[in-house]
This record gives sequence, structure tokens and C-alpha cells, in this order.
Amino acid sequence: MGFILFVLFILFVIWAIWFIKRLNKENQSEGIINIQDEEEYLPYHAKLYFFSRSEKEFFNILNSQVDAIRYTIFPKVRIGDFIEVDYNDRYNRTWRNKIQSKHIDFLVWDLVEGKIALAIELDGDSHNTTKMMDRDDFVNKLYKKIGLKLVRVRVGTNFTEEIEKIKDALYSQTL
Repeated sequence: MGFILFVLFILFVIWAIWFIKRLNKENQSEGIINIQDEEEYLPYHAKLYFFSRSEKEFFNILNSQVDAIRYTIFPKVRIGDFIEVDYNDRYNRTWRNKIQSKHIDFLVWDLVEGKIALAIELDGDSHNTTKMMDRDDFVNKLYKKIGLKLVRVRVGTNFTEEIEKIKDALYSQTL
């Protein structure tokens, strides 16, 4: 009985080695790399487009209409790059995670004052989902809390008219 178990064990080990080698060979042929090659492998490429069509159109109009001597426009800024969590808060990691991967479509920087003048968010159809509405609600509260004006622009509206309103908001702040 012991001999039969020993033979079965040996057969199982041989089968396991064959199976692992076969899996490894299939993974290599499908572009999956071995752990040994991981240091050399970087699965990244440059995105073809930085902006969506709406973002590009809005940016071009905004950039041509806003006083370039007074303001600079920064596109796609990560919220965590300009909003900090209170480090005394014992839930720091939780709160930081809430803003870490979110971004704002455009920040308008006041070159004279040396600070952010306002934030602009383009709201497309994706903002109609429950998840995005919850995100937008959080972001609205966040900007209100830090005292930064947030302007929301619906995709599909007349961007030139919307930018006129933005310019009015900017210039009314500087008076």
C-alpha cells in the first residue's frame, strides 16, 4: 500500500512540473512575462490624446479669451496637488485617499496674486451617473470648505458664453 502511494506521489510531482512548465510557456506566448523579466518590462505607452474633444475645445477658447498677463490655465490638475488634508486628523489616510486620484479639469492661476483664482469642471454625460453625482457632491463641498470658487460647465453648452461668465467671475474677484 505504501509503495502505491509513493508511486502516485511521484506521478503527481511529475504531472505538476509538466503543468507548470506548460502554463509558463503559454503565458510567455500570450505576452505575459516571468517574474524574472519584471524589472525590464514596463507595460506603458503615451496616450494618443491628452484632452477629450470637449476639453480641448474649451481649453482653446478659454486660453484665447482670458488675460494671459494676469492668468495662467492649468489643465487636469490632481486635487491632492493643491488641497491638503489636516495632518492632525487621525483619519488622514482615509481622507487623503478620497482626493488622491481625483482631478479638476482646469485651474486658473492668478499670476498677480500668486494663488488659484478658480477651478473649472466640465460636466459631460458621465456626470449623470449616481457615482459621479456623489463624487460631484463631495467635490462641491470640498471647494466650498477651502473657499475656492468652482465653476461647472455642461458639455454641449455654448463654451464662448460660458467663458464670458467665467471672465466676469474672475474680473469681479480682482476689483
